Amino acid sequence: MNAPDDPTLRELFHATHRHDEESAPSFDPLWSTVSTRHHRRQVRARFIQWTAIAALLVVTAVLSIHRSSPPRASATTSLPWRSVVLLSDWQAPTDTLLSSAEPTSFSLELHP
Repeated sequence: MNAPDDPTLRELFHATHRHDEESAPSFDPLWSTVSTRHHRRQVRARFIQWTAIAALLVVTAVLSIHRSSPPRASATTSLPWRSVVLLSDWQAPTDTLLSSAEPTSFSLELHP
């Protein structure tokens, strides 16, 4: 077993540590890249939130204006006796053909 103050072991540990430091990427560029990406995502998320809120406000305003305007009277919403054409006065489009035709009698003559 090695003693805690073994200089060979200590030198191996320091060599391994130096090798790891040399092969490891620099912290500052990595951190700035991650920070920039995080900032962009936050800006995009805020933009989407504000756009959704604005769209919701526009839809709410349009619906409230539409509901507050008085309904227009039309043939479908007015009372039946106030409509332009009453059901009792309605005539089928083919009624004029039937009334204009003169009755004719047909006779069949059989010749022997």
